[in-house]
Amino acid sequence: MAAEEKNRAVAVAMNAEIRRTKARLIEELALNKVQYLVSRWGTDPDSLGSYSCDLVGKLADLYERFRTPVDNLYFAGEAASVDHSGSVLGAYTSGILAAEDCRRHILLQHGISDRFQIVLREAMSEMIPFQISRM
Repeated sequence: MAAEEKNRAVAVAMNAEIRRTKARLIEELALNKVQYLVSRWGTDPDSLGSYSCDLVGKLADLYERFRTPVDNLYFAGEAASVDHSGSVLGAYTSGILAAEDCRRHILLQHGISDRFQIVLREAMSEMIPFQISRM
């Protein structure tokens, strides 16, 4: 029992010291700002308030055209996503697909069969770390 109480006391003291250190670091960082950037989306000359959306009558193969590599240059982004167009998740997933296409191309260039990579791709489909909601 005495050992358990001692362990609890040590844990409480450690947690208190961690909280004090964290508070001190946050205060130092807040007081020592080097620079910051504020962007006004509607007047930003790089975006001019633009946004992405699907247009009525768009080509059925538009996403595939956006994703088509040119030599060794691969394209990705929210505009190249079939399932999540216009979203961060679409940009992320199309980036994964472009990286996979590039990897496959490099393997084939070096004469390595793509068949042994099936396990990796199946595991990768389970690794998406987040889901973005448009609520």
